[in-house]
Amino acid sequence: MVEWVGPVYKKLAKSELGSEHGHTSGIVPTTDTRSFFGEPLLYKKSHFIKKMVIDFSYGREHIILKANVMYFFSKTHKHVHITGGGLMPAYKRYGAKEGDVLLFWKSMYDPSAYRAQLVKQNSKKWDKIKNFVDKKGGFIKSKIELDDESLENNQEEVYQQESLIDPAFNDSDFPPTKKPSSIKISESNRFPRNKAKGDYVLKKSEYKCSVDSSHKTFVSRTGNIYMEKHHLIPLEYFNEFENSLDDINNISCICPLCHRKLHNGKTTEVLPILKKLWERKKSGLKESNISVDFDRLAKMYFS
Repeated sequence: MVEWVGPVYKKLAKSELGSEHGHTSGIVPTTDTRSFFGEPLLYKKSHFIKKMVIDFSYGREHIILKANVMYFFSKTHKHVHITGGGLMPAYKRYGAKEGDVLLFWKSMYDPSAYRAQLVKQNSKKWDKIKNFVDKKGGFIKSKIELDDESLENNQEEVYQQESLIDPAFNDSDFPPTKKPSSIKISESNRFPRNKAKGDYVLKKSEYKCSVDSSHKTFVSRTGNIYMEKHHLIPLEYFNEFENSLDDINNISCICPLCHRKLHNGKTTEVLPILKKLWERKKSGLKESNISVDFDRLAKMYFS
């Protein structure tokens, strides 16, 4: 399943990296890539266009950032600006310099979901893109893959890899959504999950197992206790609900043992875990209009 389209690139300007006066914390897309991020609704008035949830990566590290697409209009400025408090710290964290490139991909199914990868000059990734980045920014016509696309056959591994997440996120950043009408679930076609939602649930749960908070695992490379994300109502039942099942109220933070037990354990061991998670989630599920009674949920696991 093709989920991410792109990339487009933006060469980082000195002002976009910040100055001693703290000039900016965002980036200015070039005119030819503006539609990729969001066209202005008006052209003679500054206004908010849309929000972005950006999975920002450099090497093996990922940070989920919150940003806004804005349109600025004045006598001297008529441009779209991607701005957010987390962008500049991310640049500084990884030592970005003027002329380095950000590659962007966007989700086909979630208009707010983006991937951004920092590519430094003279890196291995730079060697693959240097012939396509001769301007300030633009579309890259050659196929440039996301680094984790080599794991396409193990989507679960990619999904479970925890990312750091901007503390500015809250529940309102991940509202319930209608399921995308353009996809159907089948045995060979899995619904694309927004990894940021799962990472947010882990953080909100304080990296404690929702089955038993005393369950211990190990410290992950992010410095947090490793936990996993589990969709209580399985995504394979996507077609039976009006709203998307990839919803923060349908995702539980659980330890790897409980997770494996839910998928592979005996009925007598699974039912108590399932009942406990359902009790914790049922009010939130109802708010998201994807509620299910326990008998129906149990049949989903044992039919």
